[in-house]
Amino acid sequence: GVVALEPPTEPPRAYLAALAVRAPRPERRSVARLLQPRSVVVIGASDRPGSLGGALLRNLVMGGYPGRVHVVHPDRAEVAGVPAVPALDDIVDDLDLAVIAVPAARVADVLLSCATRGVRGAIVVSAGLEGRGPELAELARRHGMRLVGPASMGILATGAGGGFPLVATFAPLPARPGPAALSVQSGPLGAALVELAYRRGLGVSAFVSLGDKADVSANDLLHYWLDDEGTKVVLLYTENFGNPRRFVRVARRVAERVPIVAVKANRQGPVDAAQALYRRAGVVRVDTAEQLVDTGRLLAFQPLPSGPNLVVLTDSASPAVLALDTAIDAGLQAAVLDPWTVASLGDACPGVRVRPGVVDLGYQAGPAEYAAALRVLAAADEVHALCVVHAPPLPVEGFELGHAVEAVALDKPVAAVVLGLPDGPLTPHGQIPNYSFPEPPARALGAAWRLAQWRRHPHVDPPVPSGFDVPAVRAVVARLLAEGPGERAVVGEDLAELLAAAGIRLTPSRRVASCDDAVAAASELGYPVVLRGVDPPLRGRSEAGGIALDLQDDDALRGAYERIDARAGGLRAAVVQRMAPPGVETRLTLTSHVYGPQVSFGLGGLYADVIDDGAPVA
Repeated sequence: GVVALEPPTEPPRAYLAALAVRAPRPERRSVARLLQPRSVVVIGASDRPGSLGGALLRNLVMGGYPGRVHVVHPDRAEVAGVPAVPALDDIVDDLDLAVIAVPAARVADVLLSCATRGVRGAIVVSAGLEGRGPELAELARRHGMRLVGPASMGILATGAGGGFPLVATFAPLPARPGPAALSVQSGPLGAALVELAYRRGLGVSAFVSLGDKADVSANDLLHYWLDDEGTKVVLLYTENFGNPRRFVRVARRVAERVPIVAVKANRQGPVDAAQALYRRAGVVRVDTAEQLVDTGRLLAFQPLPSGPNLVVLTDSASPAVLALDTAIDAGLQAAVLDPWTVASLGDACPGVRVRPGVVDLGYQAGPAEYAAALRVLAAADEVHALCVVHAPPLPVEGFELGHAVEAVALDKPVAAVVLGLPDGPLTPHGQIPNYSFPEPPARALGAAWRLAQWRRHPHVDPPVPSGFDVPAVRAVVARLLAEGPGERAVVGEDLAELLAAAGIRLTPSRRVASCDDAVAAASELGYPVVLRGVDPPLRGRSEAGGIALDLQDDDALRGAYERIDARAGGLRAAVVQRMAPPGVETRLTLTSHVYGPQVSFGLGGLYADVIDDGAPVA
């Protein structure tokens, strides 16, 4: 009379895909209230010189914010020309965003007042709250409020893409509207990045200083920027990952549409693991903050290359060689032009010199020759990316070249190096970035190719390989865990059983208890064989004296058994195993750390730890 049902609880892929689409929507709406609030209240602003709250209020008002601004001050009726009230409850308006700049000891009380008042989001610029982030985050989440900070420099939105300007920072940031969104943990470095982007002609759609990241993280911002019309590239500066696995899921979905460039600090941590994490997520990793901006301004305006072949179009050999060498180091290749392309270049530009990766127009080439050569290279299928290098004798020729290059219709990424012109767009409102030196654009083009390669491959969870019996593997693991608490090494028959369940077959082996048993087992298995001791002090490498390889006959086996027995002070047990055929000994390692599980692959054998060439593969 009893029917037992065991429905499968593993969610199907279609459900997970739908969940991935729906889940970010609330986060996007909550971030939108931070970056595009209808009303802002500043708590802690004063006219005292050096007041962060006062500086923030002045920047907010002078930055052109069109919404309603309120100030809470216990003693003043006005601060920086804005009427003030003594308490939050005296404001009858609905409040989307609170900016809190009070002493650290008062932050929790002020945040609670904002939460109970119904404020949707808060920026805590107050510092000195180390270790109290979880407490503040729990308070905010309990009331449905999002929190940026503490120790945040603030946020900035320029109105790119149809929004309105919001300068909620205490540092005056010289930002112009543009396609780059910046998320940083370091406020001072973030301000320097915004200024660098401004000097190099890269406009900003938004800037968020995350501070201590108690609540809002880069994951939340990526959800928002995925659908933001004004954001064409995301620039990240991260010192740590709150939830690395979630970062991979979110970043991977964003990177399929919006390029993400990141510089990872704190390299004392597992660098290879961080690199593998970025690679899996489709994030373009760079080494310096300057490269962050240089790569971002290429990806913001130029298409991705369809292949690795680069041509440097130049009138000067030395900078062209620098550009090509750097590009090859970055993963590109020197394009070898078809004979038809070479002939067309000769017709368009008499005297042109062509070699792999370089088209040299000669020192007398001007804008007309560059434009003619670009039209030929634009039609060449064997060319996937272009770097235009020009050394003008007079600066005015550089500006003329810019207009000539911009006039050529190109569906390939193009970067320019006009020596003598500053970093910025090649023309005042053009789409081609100009660089002062040849190396930065070559590295940026290499980064664009890496992203293009990543987008070519489907980003799905790897399938379970044929022969991998998941229930059997789980059964073995459950049995081993049930044998006793704590960590234990999986060896011998247990290891063989586990690997067999995973579809990995070992060469046949026999467990033996004496030298005569070993000889009998070898006769059954067939020479050559391997003998290894089971005792824990001897288990592992041959240099520990616990294993003997390539034993060809009974005499060799008996001698090896006696040596291992003497080394162990009496063997309790040993394993005789058929020797594997000749090949390259390799080592597969699974490591678990803060970034999640990492699989690495490299050479094995006697000197594996010394060489340590294992490369992360997942």
